[in-house]
Amino acid sequence: MDCNRVNYLVGEITPIIAGYLNKLNETHPNTCVHCMGTAYHAIGLAEQFISVDEKKTIVTHGALLHDIGKWEIDDNIINKKGKLTQIERDLLMTHPEKGAQILKSDKEIKREIVNIALYHHERLDGSGYPYGLHTIPLEVSIVSVADVYEALTSKREYKRAYSKAEAMDILMEEAEKNLLSKELCELMSNETPLNYDEKTSLYHKVMKRCNDEILKERCGYGKTNI
Repeated sequence: MDCNRVNYLVGEITPIIAGYLNKLNETHPNTCVHCMGTAYHAIGLAEQFISVDEKKTIVTHGALLHDIGKWEIDDNIINKKGKLTQIERDLLMTHPEKGAQILKSDKEIKREIVNIALYHHERLDGSGYPYGLHTIPLEVSIVSVADVYEALTSKREYKRAYSKAEAMDILMEEAEKNLLSKELCELMSNETPLNYDEKTSLYHKVMKRCNDEILKERCGYGKTNI
């Protein structure tokens, strides 16, 4: 695990971001850990593509909040061991729009961050959701690739954790099908999946920062709308 990257991630957490992550952690802790892992890998990609600090911050915040809409979906669906029913799948697929609705009502959240939550399941061939877009902003594409990589290399109730080699094979297959950016997928080969201990360490560092930021807000030193 890249300690400098972890320190950057933790340092980017503002009172606003802390409030959202704290609520997501209360409702769906596994999703919260996934968002942290996605942010970690998204920062690695952003460092190779983006030179403007503000854009890097947008990628970081967008990755941390990309699944925020899942707090409105029952945990029994998100972590279901068996195959989802069509009704359950349709409900799960509403999380990008739910997340965008939550975030765009907050004037402190930039539009680019809202777009990451809304578009992270869009695909370049138009087969994604919710809108079937063909043109996807770079910041969204970065988070989308990091999201898939983190999900593939993580253990879930319904699947084992894939190895780096297996995850890269799947990513490159999706790139060849024009689902994800080939250039970004190739760069993911520079990333090493976080193991359980590393994810646990990242989780505790991020949540400590969140708690510190929320405490500062309550004492009048920061601001959060959550």
